[in-house]
Amino acid sequence: MTKTFTRTAESARTVDYEFCPNCGTTIRWRIEAAPTRQMFAGGAFDDMSKLYVAGEMYTDTAIPWARIGCELSRSGEPDPDFRAAMIERAKMLLRSARFFASRYVD
Repeated sequence: MTKTFTRTAESARTVDYEFCPNCGTTIRWRIEAAPTRQMFAGGAFDDMSKLYVAGEMYTDTAIPWARIGCELSRSGEPDPDFRAAMIERAKMLLRSARFFASRYVD
């Protein structure tokens, strides 16, 4: 069972972080601006080969080696255009994943 830490984002909306109560590792987070979505920390997975990255944000404050170099990138807080682009990119990745899964599942 995870524990939750809530903070106020730059937008004045809440962000709920779920983390391991034993080691403190962030597992996922939810933002008030997108209540039906959740973000997962890629480093929380043993095998990241099945993860599809839609984009990255806050790259100006990221540790240099932690930047992914995504086509869709934002230096700071996401604006409405970035959010819309992330949603479209996620939908496209989901369609692609479903297409490939349907072709290669035994």
